Amino acid sequence: MTDNEPNADLPELSEEEKLRKLEAFVLDDGLRKLEQGLGQFNLFTTLRLHEKEIIHSRILGWLLSPDGSHGVGDLFLRRWLMRVLHRAGPASGKRPSIIQIEAARWKSVEVFTEWRPRGSKDRLDVLLNMSTDAGAHWQVAVEMKISSNQSVGQLLKYQTALEKDFPDVTHRVLLFLTRDPEPPDEDTDFIGVDFEEMEKALGEILAERAERLGAGPRGLMENYLNLIRTWFMDKSEIAKQARDIYSKHRDALELLFQHRPDAIAKITDRLGKEIEAALSAAPVKANGTNRGHVYFVPVNWLHDVLNPRGKFIYCDIKLRSGKARLRVILDAPSADWPDLLSAASKAPFKRQGSAKSGGKWTTLHSEDLGIKIDNDDERNLDELADQIKAAVVAKWNGAECKKVVATIGNQISQRAAN
Repeated sequence: MTDNEPNADLPELSEEEKLRKLEAFVLDDGLRKLEQGLGQFNLFTTLRLHEKEIIHSRILGWLLSPDGSHGVGDLFLRRWLMRVLHRAGPASGKRPSIIQIEAARWKSVEVFTEWRPRGSKDRLDVLLNMSTDAGAHWQVAVEMKISSNQSVGQLLKYQTALEKDFPDVTHRVLLFLTRDPEPPDEDTDFIGVDFEEMEKALGEILAERAERLGAGPRGLMENYLNLIRTWFMDKSEIAKQARDIYSKHRDALELLFQHRPDAIAKITDRLGKEIEAALSAAPVKANGTNRGHVYFVPVNWLHDVLNPRGKFIYCDIKLRSGKARLRVILDAPSADWPDLLSAASKAPFKRQGSAKSGGKWTTLHSEDLGIKIDNDDERNLDELADQIKAAVVAKWNGAECKKVVATIGNQISQRAAN
């Protein structure tokens, strides 16, 4: 079912029945309670910071630092780690036990946010290097994903870099913290965790020490705790209220969903109509749209057999997942195009993920257009579409994209000649 497709189970309703269901929904006391919960002031949502990973990284780094201005010392560090590791199961490798965490006496804790391994452009969200009175070295690394997914091999690169740069670590804890369930790479020691244990640890600390904390730190911690409960937990009271309301008023909500404004669909439709004219300097053929995706193919990639009508290798302006991106897609088993995959593993290509033999499709090249977009965007849609189109044109006419287009065109020509 697509984002705009009505629920197939929604019964046919008369106009009077639709109106009655909407009225019952609007008058529901549960809706009032939900609005009150969501309407509480929250610093992070007010400033639209709740989905910015860098903000979460810095807040987490602040909470984990025993010397932070929050005034709780290493209490959050210990409570959160013990909860996370208890949930993960028995200690293994360099991962410590809960008893070892409880008994540890750290004499120094260094906290780094956005730590960059040597020679890498990637940044690990939070890194803690700790030493104990007994001379042991501990390390905690946290990679966080709020509105994106892990790149293939990303966690393994971080683990390899940490093991190389810090070979003398006695205990190492690697955490992959996500809002939505996403298992970490099986080839790593990263533990997949969600925000539930953080909510419990922070909630306990505020309940125990609220009166002893300064007003500023306490307010920030309370705002962040409220943010976690509201936006990052399925088991929160607000989540329960929302599920209850949906169960009672499913028909009304489905009706509202069907008729909601759809910014992404409107921008998709407009860009689909204008892409050929916008990229006329290097001719392309429009190749259709699907909500949140605008497809096109450079003319020099077209081939009656190898790439008919841009069926297997094409470009995609992706308008979903919070960011606008320009991508090049191989929509065929990677094993069928080994030379192209080899070429795409080197500059100027910017790969997103990896290609495994037998995979259905692969992103050969991906460029961030630097524009965030969501379906409830309050900006003028024509202006936003113009910004995205201008960003696409700028990337498309840039030196890197020109080399990518030429490289793929040459690959298709060489294969056709053989």
